[in-house]
Amino acid sequence: MIDLQPYPALALALAHQAFDLDETSWAEADLQFGLDRLLGGYEQFVRSFEQ
Repeated sequence: MIDLQPYPALALALAHQAFDLDETSWAEADLQFGLDRLLGGYEQFVRSFEQ
């Protein structure tokens, strides 16, 4: 069990079940995050040749 004493805001959020109604599609969000990082890396790589 986590000691929530040092984290009163987190304790309050958990007490009010703030995370129970999460309707985020984590598989889709993870894919989007990874794709953004991958394409950003390619963009930087291509830009390094433009100088």
